Amino acid sequence: MWPVTGPPIPNGSVLVDPRGRIATLGPEESVPRPPDSELLRYPDAALLPGLVNAHTHLELTGLRGRAVADTGTSGAVVRALTELRGAGVVYHEVIHPDAGRADVTLVAVRDTVARLRREAGPRVAIGVSPHAPYTVSRALYRRVVEYARSEGLALAGHIAESPAETDFVSAGRGPFAEAWRRRGIPLDPPVATPVRLLEELGVLGPDFLAIHAVQADERDADALARAGSAVVVCPRSNAHHGHGAPPLSRYLERGLRLALGTDSVASVDTLDLLAEAREARWLAGLSAEAALHMATLGGAAALGQEAAIGSLEPGKWADLVLVRLHRPVPTLPEMAAEAILLARPEDILATFVAGRPVYQTQPGGASPA
Repeated sequence: MWPVTGPPIPNGSVLVDPRGRIATLGPEESVPRPPDSELLRYPDAALLPGLVNAHTHLELTGLRGRAVADTGTSGAVVRALTELRGAGVVYHEVIHPDAGRADVTLVAVRDTVARLRREAGPRVAIGVSPHAPYTVSRALYRRVVEYARSEGLALAGHIAESPAETDFVSAGRGPFAEAWRRRGIPLDPPVATPVRLLEELGVLGPDFLAIHAVQADERDADALARAGSAVVVCPRSNAHHGHGAPPLSRYLERGLRLALGTDSVASVDTLDLLAEAREARWLAGLSAEAALHMATLGGAAALGQEAAIGSLEPGKWADLVLVRLHRPVPTLPEMAAEAILLARPEDILATFVAGRPVYQTQPGGASPA
């Protein structure tokens, strides 16, 4: 068992209470077995907290039963998560580049968010996500952020993803600028970088999740750190689109909250968070333990949910994943993390949300007792 906040526990066991939270955990012989409880054994497997995919677009793929931070516009993910009694943060994406339509767009956003809040299940939080500087006017940024903070909504936005975005913000040139001109939308005055644009607009803050943040220099990293913003990186998606690699070392030096996301299947072939962890490890020279932390407690902290998910601790939700291991798990944390990071999608044996199974392999993977 890999609790994240402590060393690996050989032959570990978790007791889930009737609310779906972790009652206790530890070596199997130390964990109580209530007479009416079901005991599942998974030999040759590691038990970890549910992986936290801090940025994805589930509207573009099948629901996998994981806790996620999803960005979209249809509301379908809210309904799906609620019907499946799932968990996640669903960001309603806001797009309109014309400043003259900012007030009208905000009215529509308010109406949609109010509806989504009514539809959302108990563990589904609603947020808003002004999409990006090349699709959102500065007036709309200000209005959406003011509204979100007045309502206590989570905030996120794609930022500094590509060189084309930087060209648009800093020089008013490139494909995004041409698209605005074709629509007759006036360009705003240049700002040095996309991150500094959001700093000027008052978007950055501890409640803001910066998505991608690939094209970020030292001053951008300083701005994100000053504001206390979190960053979610999607290394495989960035590589696929040729946008470059996020400056993870720069962010780590400044103590930023860092999370991992898969983006969508339009960018990567699989929504495999462990693959993202392996890529992040390679990019920043991380230890296996640090890379795994980004996929669990790091993701939870970036979403402001570290008190509820991201590690195996009493009182937290029993969101769990079981991973088949192809060699015995050593007790040293780094070696155990190495073994877990080797897992592939076919090695996922089971996932649980609030102690309830949402995915299990064919019978035989677990042995009831």
